[in-house]
Amino acid sequence: MMNGSRPQHPLVMALIAEIEPSALAIDDEGRVLLSMSPGLVLGIDYLEEAETFLLFADLGSLPTDPQAADEIRKALLEENLGSASASGAAFAVDAETGLVALFAKRPAAGMTPESFEDWVGDVGERAEAWPIRLMPDEEREAAA
Repeated sequence: MMNGSRPQHPLVMALIAEIEPSALAIDDEGRVLLSMSPGLVLGIDYLEEAETFLLFADLGSLPTDPQAADEIRKALLEENLGSASASGAAFAVDAETGLVALFAKRPAAGMTPESFEDWVGDVGERAEAWPIRLMPDEEREAAA
């Protein structure tokens, strides 16, 4: 399972030991991918040179309707205010493609297995509602 192209940070290994193996994967760059819920995969990376953890998730795309897309952008901006201060997370929208993503960075120094697990859980919880919210109406109704 952990045959990625590079060794994992000890805090990542401690988290992995607590998670159901079917919810875990390693991408081709050696980053841990954690299935949080249907439609949401949270990536966990350790940036060795910066001694920092990076969490990331692709959440979906903005609606094609301009008014609906503007409403989502406003909601993402409001969510950013709470997320940045609580967990260091920020939502981003690619201006060209409309893809929505979540990123969070935190220094590894001073983190314990418990604080790392809490941080990953908090960022994952902040991300969980967005894949459904970004679905087209017909898909969202079918998923309900």
